[in-house]
Amino acid sequence: SYQLIAARYRAQARGQMSGQASDASEAQALSAVAVAVNHPPPGWAAYAPGPAQPQLPPADRAAVAYWILHVADK
Repeated sequence: SYQLIAARYRAQARGQMSGQASDASEAQALSAVAVAVNHPPPGWAAYAPGPAQPQLPPADRAAVAYWILHVADK
């Protein structure tokens, strides 16, 4: 679910940015989700690999990542 995805990436960002402002950790989570939108490589964190296809442009990945993180808050 999107809630689990958001929770996972936010927890990772908080762990990497301990002691920094929550805005910084949210930005880190957004960046990590944007990279992951193109699907992980085989064997990464027990996720199935994505289909072979051209990658989304960076702006589209950022938009999808923003949507994932914010739909999880609803």
